[in-house]
Amino acid sequence: MSKSIQPIPPGHENLIPHLVCNPCTAAIEFYKKAFGAEEVHRIPAPDGRRIMHAAIRIGNSFVFLVDDFPEYCGGKSQSPTALKGTPVTIHHYVENCDAAIKRAQDAGPPS
Repeated sequence: MSKSIQPIPPGHENLIPHLVCNPCTAAIEFYKKAFGAEEVHRIPAPDGRRIMHAAIRIGNSFVFLVDDFPEYCGGKSQSPTALKGTPVTIHHYVENCDAAIKRAQDAGPPS
């Protein structure tokens, strides 16, 4: 018997931000330290240096991340550095705002 395919995986019912990072590994580590993110999975690129896809969970929410791949975007970088910023803001409600800000500050900027 074959399993029925679910069009929406459990836990993925809501909007999921998908961030282009450079480097993605540093962003994942920052989100772990700053927000207690759990790394769900990562798929390395064929070059072995970059990440084609990664997923983290912060609370009950997923965030997808990827390294910059200009070769798939007409040769143009899509990272926040290349774009000179990003219009994306991620909101996260917490019980203790001061403690959350301190944790993020202590994590330092992504390298």
